[in-house]
Amino acid sequence: MNDLETIGDEIEGFVTGLLGLVDIDADPLSSREHILLSNLIMNEWSNGRSLDLPALVSMAMTPPIRKLGVFELDAFFPPDDRTAFAMRLNGLLASPSFGGWMSGAPLDIDAMLHGPDGRPRCAIVTTAHLADHERQFVTALVLSKLVTWMRRQSGTTDLRALLYMDEVAGYLPPTAMPPTKKPMMTLFKQARAFGVGVVVSTQNPVDVDYKALSNAGTWMIGRLQTDRDKQRLLDGMSAASGGIDVAAIGDTIGGLAKREFVLRRAGVDAPQVFTTRWALSYLRGPLTRDQISQLMADRQPAPAAAPAEPGAPQTASPAPQADAAGTSAMPGVASGVPVRWIDVAAPWLADVGGDPRGAQLATRSSRRRSTPRRTGPSSSATSSTTSSARAG
Repeated sequence: MNDLETIGDEIEGFVTGLLGLVDIDADPLSSREHILLSNLIMNEWSNGRSLDLPALVSMAMTPPIRKLGVFELDAFFPPDDRTAFAMRLNGLLASPSFGGWMSGAPLDIDAMLHGPDGRPRCAIVTTAHLADHERQFVTALVLSKLVTWMRRQSGTTDLRALLYMDEVAGYLPPTAMPPTKKPMMTLFKQARAFGVGVVVSTQNPVDVDYKALSNAGTWMIGRLQTDRDKQRLLDGMSAASGGIDVAAIGDTIGGLAKREFVLRRAGVDAPQVFTTRWALSYLRGPLTRDQISQLMADRQPAPAAAPAEPGAPQTASPAPQADAAGTSAMPGVASGVPVRWIDVAAPWLADVGGDPRGAQLATRSSRRRSTPRRTGPSSSATSSTTSSARAG
């Protein structure tokens, strides 16, 4: 699998979910906001640099790129529109309710599947306390990371990881395209070859894409309340295995009692009916925030880690850190102030605070001496002019 395709899919899911947090329903192929953020992330990852959200928002206002496609950046996305977009993203970061998103353990699939001693473990991601758009963002991010991790593995017939997702309706709809749908479809189609199993459940089969259902090898069907739900399941089962007796299975489903299920497995012609055993359950429902806090009280929260480029053989450099009075990205330049590009190969670049990687940006004022040291298009401004010097 092409690494660029894998990275592109992960970036697409992340950007779509992030824009959903600010109520922007973005098309990856036509949305200026989506295209800009995707190119910014790809540019940083391609150069082995990590990128955090504050730096990404700053770059959205003053991107370190000159073109998007064949058009100049300012023609494709004018500066005033970029500023308004960056202000919208900054409002999200400045919101007190978003503070919890900026801390915590990094999203590492290997760490979620195995402990420090290498033993397998179960990781639970709960989104019950989040709003719908926040659930989409978190779920899309986890699924995209899982797809990226999966594609790094070699093929196997053994089960090396299992994804279980309760109530998949809304994440895999038949017509809409939320950020969770693409990674879910990828897992349904490809996960088996990499030793990754996928188990999903729903009480509303009519709200799930039957194309995904057709890739399921094992079905367990309980009592259905409507004929539409039953017909959607039968359509999916028929697409998965054209030799089944749809009418017979439909009659069997219609006659199920409580705690009875129809088991349909790939390679087995006749479906089976089974009954679940009695089990003691208090059915107390989802955990509250306070209960989760009590369960995690003995675990110290880890600091947030900037995302690294997936699939990169080398370790990405950390995101540039700024002090309280500064920023890691170049601020907007006032109208009328000249901006010059410095040759990154210039031997005197370090003397003026330049960085050949283009990651360090500086705004300086200088006064012309009686005998200027250097002249030309890259020289400093005169005594009355402030010049923004940028290496890149």
